[in-house]
Amino acid sequence: MFARLHKLVIMLVMVSLTSVSLVAPVAAYAKSKPATVPQSVTTDAPKDASTEQPKVATKPEKAKGPLADSVVVESHKSHWYKFHYHYNNSDNHSEPTEAMVKLTGEAMGCLTFQIWTAGGLQLGNGQKHKAIGAGSPMQDQSSVLLWVGGAAATEDYYVVVKNKTTAACAYQLSITGPDVSY
Repeated sequence: MFARLHKLVIMLVMVSLTSVSLVAPVAAYAKSKPATVPQSVTTDAPKDASTEQPKVATKPEKAKGPLADSVVVESHKSHWYKFHYHYNNSDNHSEPTEAMVKLTGEAMGCLTFQIWTAGGLQLGNGQKHKAIGAGSPMQDQSSVLLWVGGAAATEDYYVVVKNKTTAACAYQLSITGPDVSY
């Protein structure tokens, strides 16, 4: 447990010191299947079907991978994204690789995000489920939220981006890692 926490702290420090990663977030890549190419979303796209842009999921059941361009989430609304994490245990007792979810907002303090598992989203037995993680502000860059994690299991994860203000907020989301796909 301590070793994992230590690795997470080191990773967060390295990421915060690496300005290159802030310039152009990259889409995650998969070892076995390529991820689909993300597309941009605009909220004021014309209603004409020939120019309509893809929409961001507002429910976990419709969630897909992140989009390449900036996205706008309306006041007190949420956007859902999904990624697949593959744990490679080919050499028995392999150390899990890390997935990184990074949200860059155009306004400070406007957005939050949480990480959920499929099991955590299911209701049942009167139990209240909790997110397994949340975006934390990067040091000296409060408009950037970051979560880094990995697991010794292959699973689908969900990211919910929430606008907690009364104004629309723009952001860009990236989900990366050697064992991440959409």
